[in-house]
Amino acid sequence: MKKNLLAGLLLLWACSVYGQKRIVDPVRSDFSYVAKFDRVEITGKRTVAEVTLRYLPNYWIRYDSLTTYLQDCGSDRRYRLLAAEGFELNKEVYMPESGEMKARFIFDPVDADVHCVDFIDPSWKKSHNTYGIFLERSEKPSVLPDWASGNWLTTDGSNRWVCGFLPQTAVWWNDFWDYGTVTRKGKTLWVQLKNGDRDTTLCLKEGRDGALLLGSDGRTFATLGRDLVRRTAPAAEWKYDPEKYRDVLYGKKKAVIRGVIDGYTPKLGYTTGSLGVTDHVLRRDSYSLIEIRPDGRFDVEVEVEAPQALYMQIGEDVSGYVFVAPGDTLMCYYSITDLQNPRRHGYEQIWDCSRFMGGSAPHNQFYLIAQRMMPNPWGVYDRMSECIEKDASDEFRAWIDGRLRQVDDSLAALSARYEFSARTRDLLYANFRTTEYRNLLNYQMRHSDRRYTYSQRPDGTYKATPNPDYRPLPKSFCDFMTMDFVDDPLMIATTCFAEVINRLEYGPAMFVGAAYNGFNKRYDSLGMKAVADVGKRMKASMPEPTPHQMATLDSLIAGKRDSAGLAGLDTIVIRRFRALEQDFLKREIARIRSEQERSLYRAAFDTLRSYGLDRCVAYDYTLARWYAGQGDRLENDSARLEEVARLLPYVKTPYVTGKIVQSYASGCETRRTQERQKPRTKADEYFDELIAPYKENVLFLDFWSTGCGPCRSGMIAAKPVVEELKDLKIKFLYITDESQSPVEVYDRFLTENGIGGEHIRVTRDQWNLLKAKFDIGGIPHYAVVDKQGRIVDNNGWCRIGPKHCKSKLLKLEKEP
Repeated sequence: MKKNLLAGLLLLWACSVYGQKRIVDPVRSDFSYVAKFDRVEITGKRTVAEVTLRYLPNYWIRYDSLTTYLQDCGSDRRYRLLAAEGFELNKEVYMPESGEMKARFIFDPVDADVHCVDFIDPSWKKSHNTYGIFLERSEKPSVLPDWASGNWLTTDGSNRWVCGFLPQTAVWWNDFWDYGTVTRKGKTLWVQLKNGDRDTTLCLKEGRDGALLLGSDGRTFATLGRDLVRRTAPAAEWKYDPEKYRDVLYGKKKAVIRGVIDGYTPKLGYTTGSLGVTDHVLRRDSYSLIEIRPDGRFDVEVEVEAPQALYMQIGEDVSGYVFVAPGDTLMCYYSITDLQNPRRHGYEQIWDCSRFMGGSAPHNQFYLIAQRMMPNPWGVYDRMSECIEKDASDEFRAWIDGRLRQVDDSLAALSARYEFSARTRDLLYANFRTTEYRNLLNYQMRHSDRRYTYSQRPDGTYKATPNPDYRPLPKSFCDFMTMDFVDDPLMIATTCFAEVINRLEYGPAMFVGAAYNGFNKRYDSLGMKAVADVGKRMKASMPEPTPHQMATLDSLIAGKRDSAGLAGLDTIVIRRFRALEQDFLKREIARIRSEQERSLYRAAFDTLRSYGLDRCVAYDYTLARWYAGQGDRLENDSARLEEVARLLPYVKTPYVTGKIVQSYASGCETRRTQERQKPRTKADEYFDELIAPYKENVLFLDFWSTGCGPCRSGMIAAKPVVEELKDLKIKFLYITDESQSPVEVYDRFLTENGIGGEHIRVTRDQWNLLKAKFDIGGIPHYAVVDKQGRIVDNNGWCRIGPKHCKSKLLKLEKEP
């Protein structure tokens, strides 16, 4: 009997222990980045997780036992990481070539009432964590069975995205739809979709080999597939002919970009993104706020005037260009659920998973695919540096010619593989060809920068010294400057158009920059010319100069005008010399400036013709951008209209002509009135909240980050004026995105350099609001706000920094 009692007790104890154990295999995770949880076993003593760690091959990952934990999704309860098997904690562990390794993580025992946890490492980016780890058998919610879920494409070779049946929404006819009733009749699934007062019903059947049969009447079905399929017919003969687009590209209309991010969760630390539109004529970027719903959907509307590549950034993993045309609606699908899987990394993952629907969908889809086939962009900078260092411009030019041939070959291969329109191929060719020409322009710019060597002064500015070893580029290097390149109307639709125009505007010996630099050289030559001319006049006007005065004149004419030499010279001679010299300089500078105003655009056109070029698209935008940047020089509407009259004869693109006249004929006051009439946004409300503590102060805003060299230099250079004005009603606000300025680096820079003023670190969402408010395209970005909280300048006259804006700030400070 004792034996039976003992056996019973042992059985009860075993049942008790077994009852405390929870085993989950497989594990469902809503968002898995680096650590994918495969199996979890929980007992009363510990929690053991079998994980697959995935990261870039040969890159390291690290988990520290003191900081890493599991956290209950429904509360703040945490369970420490105690130990690991197959992975060394508290150390940088490098990944193998496969990018994967298996390990076991041991945590504190998770409480019995906890059903879902997150795996958190605060020292990493939030996107490196694993969210939604279910500690019980659970399937991802899905309205439809697995065979019907997902994104579906045509199988006729066009690869058009027809529909998407996702857990949170259905995508159909370029819009989001809610699920209604789902009923099965035999082998057919009838799915009702609703969108406001619209509704439709689709018929779905499971096809062979993973296909989906889609219909609307239950009798006829189209066959759809999940993946891209190769074309069934040979590619048509193609010849690049952009001329047919010249008169049909422009038209001011709204464009809508909708999208869904599969795997998104607000726990990633952001609920907004930004979409940038560039006005290439007015040299102006504008940013729209993208608000992301908790289920990952977003919808944003912008106005565009021509086909354009817009830069979209949502968090750190969904960023890049989306192409739209006026009036287009583009639907986008991105997957970040499994982004760090080394088998599907980076652009490969985006290529595998991204889908687009709408008029511009083919260009967006095949642009991502073409990127994988085109010349690698990452090696250009190093090759450029190498060739500049050894003065091998011919070698670099030959290398770029090889890359251009690869562009041709890659597009031919892509066209042979997939079916898409000649227009899509034209756009792809324009983009990747222009990218290589941009590389040549960058080489020219960087080579020209070697004319000087630079040393930093104590105030953070730089001193330029002529480089005796500099050799100009051979003229033959610029043979790529042909009308085929500079007058390509599709250039405006490329991702690098703004950079190309910038190089043509400011690059050495290029268009307007060449003409402007020519006038500047004439300014520079006035110094010694003034000495010689004034010296001659003084000799003629002095009947009997003393031997000492004669020696003084000779020394001045010889160019010995340094401050140490002037100190010991004859006072009468110095005074007369300086008076005559200033009179001479004043008249000559006024004459040259007048000549510049009258002939700058003609001189720029002469530079253009020196390359054998005529008026062209690139030149039109270059002139317009140059003119748009002269706002501070043109003091009133009359001066602007005079400048327009000088400019327009050299512009041949009607759109550019109309844009210049429309935007500048009415003057600045009209634009300010329009600004005041804009409806208030979330960005306005947040900005009012941000500056509330500084009420009745003039504010100089400096948007920056620790990784921006010009930002840091500008802050150091501004120190004296910030200190000088600190007791006045003028505040200097330095604002940075905390995700771009790590707190350790941030604190060290401010402390070591003694940067005064007010310092604000904002979240990524708050930065996106400010980005939309101030159209921040790059940093440093400056703005000035008056005592009433009104923006009086946004990266205009204030972009030269506080040191040079002091008089205007003081004037604003005196205003009531």
